Amino acid sequence: MTMDKAYNQYKQNSVYTSSPEELTLMLYNGLIKFIMRAQNAILEKDIEKAANSIVRAQDIVLHFRATLDMKYELSQGLDALYEYMFRRLVEANVRKDQEILGEILEMAKELRDTWAQAMKLAKHPQPLEQPVQQSVQQLRQPVQQPAQQLRQSMQPPIQQLRQKIPVSASI
Repeated sequence: MTMDKAYNQYKQNSVYTSSPEELTLMLYNGLIKFIMRAQNAILEKDIEKAANSIVRAQDIVLHFRATLDMKYELSQGLDALYEYMFRRLVEANVRKDQEILGEILEMAKELRDTWAQAMKLAKHPQPLEQPVQQSVQQLRQPVQQPAQQLRQSMQPPIQQLRQKIPVSASI
């Protein structure tokens, strides 16, 4: 078996054995790969390769739109985003525009990174108390040090006042 055949077999097996979440991540990576290929092809003045790469990216975006479960509010927002990305990819293909491809590439990377983070959180969910406690500690940290400094700076004046006030005057 040649290396190409072995690699293709490996890729095929990884698709068949991956979870739906992993397949979605693979599609985001594919989208990024095809946009970057299109950018390189435009730089190399290879119009056919650029067009083919952009069409592959468009196919992935269309797949994302087709597989959204529209009963969720999030899906409606993603659908609008995917529609925008698709229209911009069509425009980039017509114009062979690097700037448009760069815009869509950044969106695709952000979506991919967000999806990867969601996968991690789903695999290793943290109890709600832990993130809340961490957030509270992070909020307290900038306040605690100045408050402690203020207490320390107030100690000498408070002690001086206590010395001046007669004991019989205390309540």
